[in-house]
Amino acid sequence: MINAQTVSDFLEKKINTDINCVYFGLVNTDIPNSLSFLDDEKFIDTLNENSNITAVFVTKHISGRLRENVAAIIVDDPRYYFYSLLNHLLVNNYRKKSSLISPTLVFV
Repeated sequence: MINAQTVSDFLEKKINTDINCVYFGLVNTDIPNSLSFLDDEKFIDTLNENSNITAVFVTKHISGRLRENVAAIIVDDPRYYFYSLLNHLLVNNYRKKSSLISPTLVFV
């Protein structure tokens, strides 16, 4: 789980918002409980209409336009911090859920 403590430790600063995500995803993800990023205002409506996004890395400028029930993690470069956190967790073998890929999948 990606929570406020995980993000606070990574950013090395206190996060004062409730964060409970399981997955990483772009603003149009169809996977529930996803953490995303928003660095371009043209995607605000897409994010706000997507109930699967529960937290988002975002600039202060854009954060005021987010829907009420999404946790805003305010940073200066949302894309950078999103992918940096993803890479950090992958390098440290952070995997608590099994893959979403079907066990019956056959690669040809």
